[in-house]
Amino acid sequence: MQAHPTTIWGWFQFSKGDHRGGPRSAFFKSLSQLSCDQFLDLIKRAARDSRQGNLRPLAKLREEGRRNVPSLDQLLEELKNPKNRRERHLQYLLWHRGHLLTPYQRMIAREVPCSFRKVKRPSVTDFLVIDDLRRVPLIVEVKCGTAKDSLTGVLLELLVQWCFYKSAMEAFRQQLQDDGEQIDQNMTQPEAAIVAPIGFYRKALERSNSRKRHGEAVNALRFLRILKTAFDLRVCFIVLSNDWHLQGTKLRCHQLRTNVIDNATT
Repeated sequence: MQAHPTTIWGWFQFSKGDHRGGPRSAFFKSLSQLSCDQFLDLIKRAARDSRQGNLRPLAKLREEGRRNVPSLDQLLEELKNPKNRRERHLQYLLWHRGHLLTPYQRMIAREVPCSFRKVKRPSVTDFLVIDDLRRVPLIVEVKCGTAKDSLTGVLLELLVQWCFYKSAMEAFRQQLQDDGEQIDQNMTQPEAAIVAPIGFYRKALERSNSRKRHGEAVNALRFLRILKTAFDLRVCFIVLSNDWHLQGTKLRCHQLRTNVIDNATT
């Protein structure tokens, strides 16, 4: 029997079937064996303060990102084909929109490496957002409606990114300052959100109850409670309508209440 991963990144890889622990089915079976204390220890170790250097300039990342984003007209034309409604197309549309739930939540960068300069990136943040009203940064993970990720897998992916920024908060603050963004001096960690069409959440909850996934959403909910209690981190679930591809930049979206997941897993 293979040992379970010892890092949050390892558990994220395990959720994709890429860890030596075995295929994804082994991941789902193992989740219930990851105790609350063990999960808390994984997060604490990953989020421990790190002073390894500087982060990449956001202006340069924006410039590099623009080369890959089609114009809005071109994108809307591409979205007429069902094959062009994948995660990257949703990201492109959100980038053209320019904000998350409200205009005060500005998207300032996309595809941001979660690593210091010249260090291999373990993950990439889909969007970096600044809430102008509260002066807090928000990291965003995007999933499309056809994604087959589990809720726990998406949460682990987001946590790999969140832990990096929390551990590199001093460098992160400097990265934002160099880009002209002043965040609240009392902030010690970013906020975090998952954005996906309602179809993704529904299918993920349905799959959770299958024999192969062993009710994995229950564990996702368990981890969300730990994050809220131990780190005051309330992961925000943002829901898009399934016909997002027809809405242009006027996407209809709202925040999903955690009790929706709670009710679906009881």
